Amino acid sequence: MELQSIAPDVKLGKNVKIFKFVNLYGCEVDDNTQIGCFVEIQKNAKIGKNCKISSQTFICEGVTIEDEVFVGHNVTFINDKYPRATNKKGGLQTEKDWTVQPILVKRGASIGSGATILCNVEIGENAIIGANSLITKDVPANSIVAGNPAKILRKIGINEKRGSEEEVKETRWLMLIKTCFQCEFHNINEAEEGPKSHCGKENCWSQFSKCIAKKALNRFLEQESSANETVKPQVARV
Repeated sequence: MELQSIAPDVKLGKNVKIFKFVNLYGCEVDDNTQIGCFVEIQKNAKIGKNCKISSQTFICEGVTIEDEVFVGHNVTFINDKYPRATNKKGGLQTEKDWTVQPILVKRGASIGSGATILCNVEIGENAIIGANSLITKDVPANSIVAGNPAKILRKIGINEKRGSEEEVKETRWLMLIKTCFQCEFHNINEAEEGPKSHCGKENCWSQFSKCIAKKALNRFLEQESSANETVKPQVARV
């Protein structure tokens, strides 16, 4: 008994894992991606590498999902802004009677179970969508949204972001440099409380010297080599 319906025109990458009772046709699924039970992926949909598509999810034509995306159970994508059963002549609609509206889910995003994604939206990198949310507009990168319609709850902190250890270290270092160098007279320890003094210069960022950057970087590396704690860099006043 055949428990999978995978059309010959489906393009599958290496090590793709597909469970039973799925319906795939005319789509692309890249390396190491997992497709759960009772999932339908229509033609011209694209799924990236290392994704997890949970059971009962419907991915329609026009959807592009980049690498490392998590899609929860029973998630629905919609590609038609004004869906109708019949055309102006009263017959059933065909592809000639409507236009596919695209949806883009960017790298590392997570979509909670039961969410509905309307057409013409982009879900940013590392964004998190709460369960049962209705997405009606673009979701910014590194943000958490939820509700009907979904609203931004907060931004994702640096320690919550996905990525390799080196990517996280690099991002932390860039944040350190930028915060430290907003003003030559600011101490990085004052970042949470706000600066206590100001140099009065505009566009301080463009005036920072290499020696200051080197000091900040060295101190940052010292912090990284210490115990596994949240990085709270300290840089002396300059």
